[in-house]
Amino acid sequence: MQMSCPSCKSDKIKAVKNHFTLPTLRCKNCNLDYVDEIPLSLEQVGMSEIKSTSTDAELIASYSKNIESDIKIAKKSLSKRIAIFEKIAEKKILSVCEIGCSAGVAHEFFRDNQIDWIGLETDSKWINYGERMSIPIFGLDLKDVDKKFDLIYFHQVLEHILEPQDFMRTIYSHLNEGGIVFIGVPNHGGFTALFRRVFYWFYKDNFGMLQYPYHLRAYSPKSLNQLLKNSGFRNVDARGINHLDSIWGEWYSNHVPLKNRIIFFVGAIFGFGSLLIGIGKK
Repeated sequence: MQMSCPSCKSDKIKAVKNHFTLPTLRCKNCNLDYVDEIPLSLEQVGMSEIKSTSTDAELIASYSKNIESDIKIAKKSLSKRIAIFEKIAEKKILSVCEIGCSAGVAHEFFRDNQIDWIGLETDSKWINYGERMSIPIFGLDLKDVDKKFDLIYFHQVLEHILEPQDFMRTIYSHLNEGGIVFIGVPNHGGFTALFRRVFYWFYKDNFGMLQYPYHLRAYSPKSLNQLLKNSGFRNVDARGINHLDSIWGEWYSNHVPLKNRIIFFVGAIFGFGSLLIGIGKK
């Protein structure tokens, strides 16, 4: 058993009783839930010195199906986000890095607005796609990028990172002064997580947003807020929202099954959005 929280490093850890076949632990300090057992089939995703779990192959395949549609949604979303980011940063956003960018659907928006964007990926499929489509997608670790950015963001990445504080401190070191980090991660305190706990017999490989062997770290607003602050960020905001939110929502969410979209809407109505977002300033 890992005797300290992988996020805040507190030693105030307790076991969580649930239907999961694997021991689930909870940090009493920051409220992070996590699984300590690492899959034997662990792949290295993200930064080479930080072990990360893999992503479901079916989910990765789904990203190829609606690229043009996702580009349109990303443009609408980013046209609203960028003004908010610049207000927080108190300056123009001129350089951007997306970690785990897949097909790089955000690239067109930034290119068209004369903002320098690069995407970092480990999947050779997307690196090759970037080469064919003239999209700057690189198979690099952030620590090997000799540049700082005004904005670094990532969606559905943090839940895979086994040592999140180290990861976030690397993010911090690659931001310009006043730079912004934006995170989108499944909300362990949201309605979808609650739904999975209640109807656990349909989700035997899940406990809320823990999903072995893919998601071994599960964040609530409290745990994400504390991770950002512990990593040096200020002006921190961490809250649950609807996956389909026109500003902060996931760009592929319109393609998920109707059942999922209903759950997203119901949760958001009652203040338990299934997507957790976090923003911090250097």
